[in-house]
Amino acid sequence: MHIAAAICGALALASLLNACASSSPIADSSTHDGPSNTDASAESPEARPPDSAAALTYREDIHPMFEQTGCAAFQCHGGFVASAGTFVLLSDPFTGYRDMIDRVSGRRPEAQVRPFAPDESVLVEHSETTLRMMGILQQPQIDLVRRWVAEGAAYSREVDLDAGVSGNPPRDASLPDGGATACSVEGLRGHPALPAACLPRCSRATWDAIVACRSDADPAGCQGRVIDADTMRPVALGGTFEPVSLNCDRCLTWQTMSCIYDVCPWELLALQRCRAFRSADPCSAEQAAMNACIARSPGFTACQRARDSQCVPR
Repeated sequence: MHIAAAICGALALASLLNACASSSPIADSSTHDGPSNTDASAESPEARPPDSAAALTYREDIHPMFEQTGCAAFQCHGGFVASAGTFVLLSDPFTGYRDMIDRVSGRRPEAQVRPFAPDESVLVEHSETTLRMMGILQQPQIDLVRRWVAEGAAYSREVDLDAGVSGNPPRDASLPDGGATACSVEGLRGHPALPAACLPRCSRATWDAIVACRSDADPAGCQGRVIDADTMRPVALGGTFEPVSLNCDRCLTWQTMSCIYDVCPWELLALQRCRAFRSADPCSAEQAAMNACIARSPGFTACQRARDSQCVPR
């Protein structure tokens, strides 16, 4: 699928995966109605307060709290195409930390997290107002956020930040996977390829026509017309705030975007944020940076063709 068309399609797809669309993503607005995802059998950060003598860290103390409360779920801040993920992406500890430290908020001049300065950090304000009001965080958890920032907002007591690796965490066997009977992204993070249960979503005739369009004078336009004419029945994509109708177009867009996310996540996120927050900006610099990143990533083309082909019956 043509990359430019995939990017445009992803922006449209993002508007559908909006667990927090009518709510506030962490550290950016004034309301939040994301999933609480509480489990009475699971220990929460509130139930296991850190050693008062040890400095708090994001990896060991703060991110697990976001996972336990549901803020880091795919349909909220854990998924790249979820609206809240556009504001702050909490797909894994390394990504969440890097995305907040000293980064200016998309809609405000303050930083998401300013180390040693809790009163200048949007995350602290958001925790003490919106997340408290909505019952997402309790007072002991809110105090942990302020204390972590005040102590310097360290990354980890166990892992060197320079050795951090972003991307999707290892999958738990209990989560949906390629053998699942339901098409769902529940439990996933970032922007992974679609589970096998969602596939295929395009007819063989559509795929053959897509391949033939590569020699057309306008390959993107040709492919768009072919994909729009596909007749295979869509399937509901679960694990989002509301089920999304996954058709051929969205399948190909999702798969292509998963390859871009694998090789150029920060460039892709910068472009997404530019288009979300600066509507009058053509985002030429961000687009060029992402294109350059893709061009120097030798595995992208093979990834795109392999994953796109999964949308087609074998």
